[in-house]
Amino acid sequence: MKRLSVLITFVVLPLFLFAQNLISSGGGVADNNNIKASFSIGEPIIETFSKNNMHLTQGFHQSVISVTAIEINEYKDFNINVFPNPANSFVNVNIKSENFQAFKYQLFDTNGKLLQNQTFDKQNIQIDVQNFPKGIYFLKVYHQKEHYSTHKLIIE
Repeated sequence: MKRLSVLITFVVLPLFLFAQNLISSGGGVADNNNIKASFSIGEPIIETFSKNNMHLTQGFHQSVISVTAIEINEYKDFNINVFPNPANSFVNVNIKSENFQAFKYQLFDTNGKLLQNQTFDKQNIQIDVQNFPKGIYFLKVYHQKEHYSTHKLIIE
């Protein structure tokens, strides 16, 4: 009797479980460099309720709400170029300024973990990224201890 109940528990009951599954007639995922969209056909209700800083979503597709702050850069005498983006092995940082002084950069992953923290006194530097896993990173540039700009890097 004990064997039969164990057999039913581990073999038959999982046939009736549908956790995190969607039964629909179709769907898919489409993406390009900027946007990734997933869709399904036949899901009757998808809702997102937002109030203040709280979000409640309902349905199979749980949207990720991300707020991106755009900062106004008041420094007009600097021009920073970060290239190539996407990068494979090196990222070049080029700073054009008539009154060049030392700058600092910090490289973060998407979890906010600080990966590199360097000060440089040249207008052109190369950052070695070939040992980093593929993904999205953020390069913050500071001038005289003040945050100047943030650049989104894609490492392939």
